[in-house]
Amino acid sequence: MDIPALAVSAFKASSLLFIAYYAYQFFIYPFYRSPLRHLPTPGNNHPLIGQTYNLFKGNGPNDLFLSWSRRWPDSPFIRYISFGNSEVLLVNTLRAHREVLQTKCYSFINPPFFKRLVGEIVGVGLLFSEGDEHKKQRRLLVNPFSLANIKKILPVFYTKAQDLCATIQDTIDKDGSPILEGMSMLSS
Repeated sequence: MDIPALAVSAFKASSLLFIAYYAYQFFIYPFYRSPLRHLPTPGNNHPLIGQTYNLFKGNGPNDLFLSWSRRWPDSPFIRYISFGNSEVLLVNTLRAHREVLQTKCYSFINPPFFKRLVGEIVGVGLLFSEGDEHKKQRRLLVNPFSLANIKKILPVFYTKAQDLCATIQDTIDKDGSPILEGMSMLSS
């Protein structure tokens, strides 16, 4: 066999393996092999983009997430299919939130695209850091946000909340309209 024919055969074989691998990843694994497939999952997925289109149409993802939460109120997680038929978990109960954010926070990873998207705006703080960096930041925040310190500062929050309510009521009484603009209240 000559070299060009061997190269063509190798290319065909690698192309076939490539297609088979991605066909498995996109069409078989999420629906038939995934360990998450038994979690509640909304239907009406679009091929290859899952619920991505539904998340951005209408009033945005919050309405869709709320409808799923109402449909499965006792399920700790709701699984939905995203772009490329990838699986995404929506944390649905307070107990599950506690597991994800506190008890087993090092067992879960943040989606890289979300960290890139939101991290540019808000920075890589406690919510987006992982591993040793997260442990370091958490250790720094444990003492200031301990229950004893929160109880000490509670009267300050209460006073400031009362001041804000009084300012809002004065603005409503002065303008006679229940529609407020936040920036105009701050400047007065």
